[in-house]
This record gives sequence, C-alpha cells and structure tokens, in this order.
Amino acid sequence: MTGDWFNVNVTGVRQGCILSPLMFATVMDWIMKKSLANFTGGLEWIDGSRLCDLYYADDIALIKTSQTGMLQLTCKIKRTSVSVGLCMNAEKM
Repeated sequence: MTGDWFNVNVTGVRQGCILSPLMFATVMDWIMKKSLANFTGGLEWIDGSRLCDLYYADDIALIKTSQTGMLQLTCKIKRTSVSVGLCMNAEKM
C-alpha cells in the first residue's frame, strides 16, 4: 500500500550536517565539468590535459589568458550555477 503524494518545501541540509561538504563538492564538481566541457584555455600538461580551474571549499580560481575570455567563462559558470540553485556573490569576484 502506498500513501498520498506530498510536496517537499524545504531543500538542502542543515549547517553542521556531515553531508553538507560532500553534497556541495558533488554539485560544484558537476557545475565545473558542465561549464568547462569545451574549454581550450588554461595550462597544458605533458599528457595534453589542461588545468583551467582550481577550487577549494567554496572558492574557485579560473585560469584564462584574456579578460574577455575570463568574463565569458565566469558568465557560463554563473548560468550553470543558477540552474541548480547556487548564486555567485558578484561583490567578491
């Protein structure tokens, strides 16, 4: 027997929950992979792979050779972030 459907009005985890860092890191990894899928900038390694971003906790460092390219990359990451409910703080950028 199944019960009636119900809406979930609250999402996320509480501050201090041991799942918070894992869930945040998983979402950030997905955002960065989706945003940088066809990215050609950054530093090239010997094996041909590229280093184009570094992130630690909630900080992201992007590597791009031009200001225009950096702006485009930042906007792409912002759009992807908003699609999953995360917002960037423009004042800290």
